[in-house]
Amino acid sequence: MKHLLTKEIRQEAIGLQIGAAYFERMRNFEDSVLKDVLFGIFTSLNYWRNNTIKKEIPLTIMRSVHIFFTTFMITHGAHKLIE
Repeated sequence: MKHLLTKEIRQEAIGLQIGAAYFERMRNFEDSVLKDVLFGIFTSLNYWRNNTIKKEIPLTIMRSVHIFFTTFMITHGAHKLIE
């Protein structure tokens, strides 16, 4: 039981799917919301790169990041992401 309590559960892929669905459906959103989501994404990527034994970002997370950015750019355009 102790092992289950100390094991860290990370759900980046699920969070990115929810984020992609949110931005796909929301046409008007505050820039601060996008800024917070992007900060979360890059913080998570930084965690995987610097705090894991392999120093690699898992494929499922990178796939979810690419799907998130693709969905965002198709829906809102690359110019909104650059802003």
